[in-house]
Amino acid sequence: MRRKRDCPATSRRKPSRCVRWGRPGAGSPGVAQHGCHTACIALFHMRVTRRCPGCRRSFEPSSRHLLCPACRRRASLDLCACGRLKQHTSSTCHACQPTAGEANGNWRGGKTYHKSGYVMRRVPDHPRARPTSPYVFEHVLVMEEHLCRHLVPGESVHHLNGVKDDNRIENLELWVRPQPSGIRASDALAWARAIIARYGESTDSSNNART
Repeated sequence: MRRKRDCPATSRRKPSRCVRWGRPGAGSPGVAQHGCHTACIALFHMRVTRRCPGCRRSFEPSSRHLLCPACRRRASLDLCACGRLKQHTSSTCHACQPTAGEANGNWRGGKTYHKSGYVMRRVPDHPRARPTSPYVFEHVLVMEEHLCRHLVPGESVHHLNGVKDDNRIENLELWVRPQPSGIRASDALAWARAIIARYGESTDSSNNART
């Protein structure tokens, strides 16, 4: 007696076909994915081994490549002047690529902001610049340009309106640190003479550098 599930009229199962040859398969879902018989399944799973003409090594290609992955990667690169590998579209390798100044991708015109809110400018050859950080406060540079000299130890620049990034010369004022207490009278007199010789006797030229 034929069971209901085996009846062609009531069975909803479609006959499987070989994905390679299109012939009817054995009816198994796995066979429908790989082939119609055992030989077709073995052919589907068989891995082709090729010998790379570049390095003479055997490899299993994932497609129709004739070169192994290492030789394909090496063929897509070029040599830098230093002898290292580089991309075809790059002028130099990563080690020779300049990353300082305008050649840096993060270049913003040589200006940055200090954590305190002051503007800093990149001046590598300035006496206040450090090898690790070639930036100097912009208000110091503006005052030095106005005075035509570098600031000496003990001098500082003050913002009149309190805005730290307003570095207009009319908003800047030159301050000097007073001599500490408890010194000899001769030392105090020598310090006072040096202050007068440096800034002059007028009040405008001593503390205020505004024009």
